[in-house]
Amino acid sequence: METLSLLWGGFCFGLMLQLAIGPVFLLVVHTSVMVGWVQTFPLIAAVALADAIYIALSSFGASAVLLRPKVQRYARIVGAVVLGVFGVNLLLSAFGMNVLPNVRLFQVGAEDGLFKQGLLLTLSNPLTLIFWGATLSGKVAREGWDTLGLILFGCGCVLSTLLFLTAVAGLGSLLRADFDPSWVAPLNGFVGASLIYFGLRMAFGKLMQASDLPE
Repeated sequence: METLSLLWGGFCFGLMLQLAIGPVFLLVVHTSVMVGWVQTFPLIAAVALADAIYIALSSFGASAVLLRPKVQRYARIVGAVVLGVFGVNLLLSAFGMNVLPNVRLFQVGAEDGLFKQGLLLTLSNPLTLIFWGATLSGKVAREGWDTLGLILFGCGCVLSTLLFLTAVAGLGSLLRADFDPSWVAPLNGFVGASLIYFGLRMAFGKLMQASDLPE
């Protein structure tokens, strides 16, 4: 019962996080509308894998490195650039232009690059690692979990990512059935502008300090 309780706790916690609309959510919606539900699975798997990597790193205390202002600043700049390139490329595609025509990695919707896109987009956000580090250390301190408890909770979180984004992709594929080709450009423009916004917010947002994190 304790095993199921830890898995369920992680699942519910992860599900709450998924409800916040961010770059990954928008990318999954956009991709599923453009190429379909099944074709979006590599992207979803990559996002879940990136979450698992960050959770594993956080459990070993790697998030403490990003609390150093200089390191965090550089990491945020890199993340903002990644989001910016995705966003600008997608925004300009609405006008028939392409910033990096020969780089498939940044061609949103290119089926042969979806796994790499999901991995890059998710790992490029340094705040994710800081958040997981603070969350897991707080949970361990309060609940007295051992290594197995931490693993089970983390698995529940990753499972919520898989199921939630799969459901989002399913809804996107339903929209695809009635999607008019004339809407492609406005959709690309909207998602591209949103990614640019998230990139700017990452670049110029307040740096996180240890005092900002939950006890």
